[in-house]
Amino acid sequence: MDAAAKFDLVSLLGVLLVPAVVLAVLALPRPRRFWIRCQLAILASWLCTIFFMSLIYNPAGIAAGEAAGQHFPEASYDNNTVAIVLMFGWFCPSVVVALIASFRLFWSRRHRSAA
Repeated sequence: MDAAAKFDLVSLLGVLLVPAVVLAVLALPRPRRFWIRCQLAILASWLCTIFFMSLIYNPAGIAAGEAAGQHFPEASYDNNTVAIVLMFGWFCPSVVVALIASFRLFWSRRHRSAA
């Protein structure tokens, strides 16, 4: 598998990482309070995204850039991408948690009123 195909695969895994971590944490039986699990899901997803970006995504991007013959591929995949995730990496997990919580609230109210 060439470097560009590996980078495409890593990019796809990066998109799937946040929902997968959020769903995995929310599926845990403990802590029992849903809102605490929501906060833990956001934190866990944020930390996983930071590690993924710094240890997997950036090296794959640099390798793909070098294989494509870019002059200085390290400029596009450096600590600035990690800094963005440090500052705003909580946003996408928060959106996923909000969607799941809204669906859960809608579902429980709908089925509670029907009974």
